[in-house]
Amino acid sequence: MKSRPAPLSIGDLAGELRQRIAAAQAALAIVEHAARCTADDALACPDLRAKVATRLPGGLPA
Repeated sequence: MKSRPAPLSIGDLAGELRQRIAAAQAALAIVEHAARCTADDALACPDLRAKVATRLPGGLPA
């Protein structure tokens, strides 16, 4: 019979929620930048590319 993992504490749940909120805020910053970007091609914008690259494990291809 498999044992169940210990339930998460309120502190663990709060920490997980903080991580999810931080990830969502970072994603929102990227979307907002893309929406207001004045570059001719937002996908070529170096600032937007830098924000996206920080969210990708291997970075952004050149």
